Amino acid sequence: MDYNHKAYLWIRSFIFLCIFELLHYSFELFPNIIVQIFSGINESNFQHWKIGYYSYLILTLVEFLIFHKKIADENKEKFIYSHLLSALFVP
Repeated sequence: MDYNHKAYLWIRSFIFLCIFELLHYSFELFPNIIVQIFSGINESNFQHWKIGYYSYLILTLVEFLIFHKKIADENKEKFIYSHLLSALFVP
């Protein structure tokens, strides 16, 4: 499946929500300092922004590892920079 395909965008959105939920409740399951960095520790807005940011970065990393052969060498920088910029706007 192409990473610009419409069905992939729906799948990607669902995977983002799954990662978000996993990070949202991971501190309750594993209460330690390392998980606290990536997970939410309370229900404040900042914690949800933090979870959204890290969820999107994890999704981008997985997406890059899956599609790195399909992304041309000159497009790798565009892919990385556009996704990092998008990660700033997700929260």
